[in-house]
Amino acid sequence: MKKIFILLFFILNINIFSYNYDDYSIFIQGKNAYEQKDYVTAQESFETLMRSFGYSPILKNNYAFYFIGMTYYQLGDYEKAVHYLQKAVFNYNNSFLGKDSKIEKNRYLAERDYSLGDALLKIGNYELGEVYLQRLDYNYYSPISSFFEEKALSLLLKQDSKFRDYYNLKFNLDLKSADNLSNDKLLKVTEFFHSQKKYKEAIYTGKKILSSSSNNLEIKEKAIVEIFRIYLENREYKEIIELANKYDKILNRDTLFFYKGIAYYRLKDFSRCLYFFENIKGEKYLSPSLLYVAGIYYSFGDYNKVVSTINKLSKRNIITEILLADSYLKLKKERKFEETAKNIINNYPNSYEGLFFAFILENKNIDLKSHNATFKIGLIIDNFIDSTKKDPSEVYDKINDLEIEKLYNIAKLKDEELLKIELQNSSFVNKYSISNGVAITNILEKGEFYDLAYKNSSNYRKEFFKYKDLMRYNYPLYYKEIVDNCSKKYDIPQELIYTTMLLGSKFNKDAISKNSKIGLMLIPFKHKDEFNELLKPAINIDLGSKELKELLKKYHGDKLKTLIHYNFGESVVKNIKFDFDGDINLDTISNPQEKYEIQDLIITYIFYKKLYNF
Repeated sequence: MKKIFILLFFILNINIFSYNYDDYSIFIQGKNAYEQKDYVTAQESFETLMRSFGYSPILKNNYAFYFIGMTYYQLGDYEKAVHYLQKAVFNYNNSFLGKDSKIEKNRYLAERDYSLGDALLKIGNYELGEVYLQRLDYNYYSPISSFFEEKALSLLLKQDSKFRDYYNLKFNLDLKSADNLSNDKLLKVTEFFHSQKKYKEAIYTGKKILSSSSNNLEIKEKAIVEIFRIYLENREYKEIIELANKYDKILNRDTLFFYKGIAYYRLKDFSRCLYFFENIKGEKYLSPSLLYVAGIYYSFGDYNKVVSTINKLSKRNIITEILLADSYLKLKKERKFEETAKNIINNYPNSYEGLFFAFILENKNIDLKSHNATFKIGLIIDNFIDSTKKDPSEVYDKINDLEIEKLYNIAKLKDEELLKIELQNSSFVNKYSISNGVAITNILEKGEFYDLAYKNSSNYRKEFFKYKDLMRYNYPLYYKEIVDNCSKKYDIPQELIYTTMLLGSKFNKDAISKNSKIGLMLIPFKHKDEFNELLKPAINIDLGSKELKELLKKYHGDKLKTLIHYNFGESVVKNIKFDFDGDINLDTISNPQEKYEIQDLIITYIFYKKLYNF
């Protein structure tokens, strides 16, 4: 009986031990053929996959159905295209190491919804086809999703002329078409134009909503807020105040006070600013307004007011806790400082601040008040690095070598989604340990999924920071050959390039920012024809390095001003008070969010410089 059991176990598990990844290879062949527009070869590969490897985990994931369905669509087999594309439903928020949902939607869902809608129309299912095509109605601009949205609207207006005005306004900039659209459609277009930086058109459609006879005050308030945001981006603060005064009867009192408060804050009229912020009552704007108030009092040196303001907050974050800890430090309330520092350590263990506060509490000889910003942070980092262990070999224990080898082989295929499928099924996902953290990062690096590798390393920052060698995972030298070449070509320090990449895109070569900048170094683009070229790492890093060189020249070699300008804009540089030696006194920055981000920039820059001796 025992021999029979062993034989059955061997038969049932033989596929596990002899697994040779043929299904993965066939899928990649099909995907590559599809991307090269060789749809016949793609079809043959996918049909071989489904026929010979029905058990494959690839076919349990919707990702494969997308490519199978799209292949049939391109071949004109619309019945099969509909069958498989309807299965290709993605939920990226729950995926392992998932990226920003809008980016994922841009990559797959926009084309899938358009192709599925078109295929349904072609087989005569007009009602369902229009449902899928109308899903392509976004209130933000993206070169990928907007391309398919325009195509979808073109099909829809052939079915029903009611879509013509919406199409003409959104994609032909025919402002007269706005006269025939409802306010909810105009609001979507206003947000869409805003995301494109078509400010003139966005303000036009926004004000069209305000001038309408509609009694829907909610939509009108949203339109005003959208215009407020445009004015903020263009530093037109007096226009915010004028618009707020003109429509004070439409606006909710807190909305009115919040945006007038921000306008006066930017105009440095702090007395009026404090009046508006301190009279906000509702929860929606209370927290951000009190954060501004605390920041103003901190810059004034009124630390008791900072403490009392933060204590009014029902919800706090790492920025408010840092502000509170710094205030207790300034007030020489050591017990309160330690108490708040411990809260940061416990609640934000993988943050820089959590790590530094833990280090500071263990090394009380460090004087936090005697040095200005960069020097002070540099001194702490020097001591921090010196305190780390040198040899991380002890962490590589009890790792399943067979599983690592399997994941390495799949990573070599350089298909992100396939690797995610396997990682979801691996023993690594639900087991947090430093050895697993290192293993996952190395696997992701093997497939050149550098953004996911960095994201994983960030989740293990507390553990990795115990070892100098592992600390480098949090400050990696990804795209090293390109960076080396650009550094030599433009005669700029490598740490400037790496700091900018890490802060801007976190090594995501497909990054798309809210202000329509793209790629590793968030390069602006004006025409959709540039999009694919600018996403290429070599081109993107080269253009970013060229701009860094120009800024370095503008600021006479001042690296700190160069980095701040590149990452936050020239206006931020102008508003900062620099010391006589070019350093920053962070205490003079009244905006806590801005202070936090600039400190993060300084920390990143110094770590790169010190870890690699650039």
